[in-house]
Amino acid sequence: MKNKGYYIIPFSVDVSDCEIYERWLNERYSRCNCFTQCRYLFSYVLSQFIGEDAAVQCYELFPTPSQDLFSVYAYDTDGRRRRVDTSTVSLAETKLYMFSRYLGFLSFAVDYGELTEEEIEWFAHSFKRMYWKRKQDGVNLPTELNKTVSQLLGPKARPFFYERDEIGRTSHILQLVNIDEQDETTVQDILCAMGRGHTRQFSADLNTFAESPFDIRYAPTQYIEWVGSPNVLSCVVKNSIVSQSAESFVNNVLPNHFSSEYLCIYLVLLNQRYTVMYLLQTLMEHRSGQHKDEVLDFIGDALDSFRNEASFMVVSKEMNYQNIYAKMLEVMEIDKLLKQTESINQRILLRAQQEEEERDNKTNRFLMVLSFLAIGSALIDLAGFLDRLGIKSTVATIISVVITLIVAVSGFVIMFSGGKHHRKKR
Repeated sequence: MKNKGYYIIPFSVDVSDCEIYERWLNERYSRCNCFTQCRYLFSYVLSQFIGEDAAVQCYELFPTPSQDLFSVYAYDTDGRRRRVDTSTVSLAETKLYMFSRYLGFLSFAVDYGELTEEEIEWFAHSFKRMYWKRKQDGVNLPTELNKTVSQLLGPKARPFFYERDEIGRTSHILQLVNIDEQDETTVQDILCAMGRGHTRQFSADLNTFAESPFDIRYAPTQYIEWVGSPNVLSCVVKNSIVSQSAESFVNNVLPNHFSSEYLCIYLVLLNQRYTVMYLLQTLMEHRSGQHKDEVLDFIGDALDSFRNEASFMVVSKEMNYQNIYAKMLEVMEIDKLLKQTESINQRILLRAQQEEEERDNKTNRFLMVLSFLAIGSALIDLAGFLDRLGIKSTVATIISVVITLIVAVSGFVIMFSGGKHHRKKR
């Protein structure tokens, strides 16, 4: 079984640039089918990717990686820095998934080649970082990965991260790794490192890993264990205890499902997390200002679309897929993020509605004052007109008052019964 990993980078496009970016993608890259080999996910999940009405647009990219793309350095136990030999590492495929007009994911499929277990840890730890702590004149230098990502995504897209500090920004990792280690303590340290995308030198001890609500451990068999955290999901195969009867499954079946069903549900999870985070970030950035109304309408429509088309609690009847999905759904806190976004959106909508009603009330009070002034003027004019007709002034005054009141009341009824414009409730 080959060790491999998917390094997935979220990116966003300004809503105003969506049409331009879509044309740019179609002119530059070729559309391709994806996940047509999935057999164990529900059709309503796969319909996102397959068919004429598929919501997700998949593009196949063919970058020419430079020698420095896989530059990885490790630190020995004595603190010495050394370069990892990545000559056998290769870029198996690169794909771009557009889940909506404004949100997508760039995926690098990496064949780890002959890297050892520890070297894979260092590779994941290094390659997932979008920026390294490498400075020149106080400015962070872009890595070769940064340059490659920028070239592939184009000028209208930008990697989407929620950390303000660029040093903390990372890509997401989905990886399949087999280990030969037999010492149980070392195996647990490896699992901890693989589950967090760190090296075992940096990872916390096993107890912290097992007890953290932001980590998962799931072992469907004795020889396979899934470990993960919000940014990483790793399937680790313990070669030392794989039975002869299970070798075919480990070497052939598991890798196929890893690149189909498991990759599919991981992308579905990332889309849910980043869609909600994108909407929350947009909401907080534009909760006031001249374009607030348009933004609130966009957020409301996007939340409706998300709930109806992209939010899933169940993806498969097969235990392994559903268990992994449910555990990662909880670890990524997607439901909490969605509730928070909806709550903030409702509060802003309510405040906007109250402000609109207050403006309407001020306008109505102003119109009422104008109406009384108009009534007074009308009384004077009507009384003068009736007086010229020879009607006594007292009678003329009474008639003018009655007629003016009828007109004024009719006007008020029309004004206050007319449909006010209020923002649509959700």
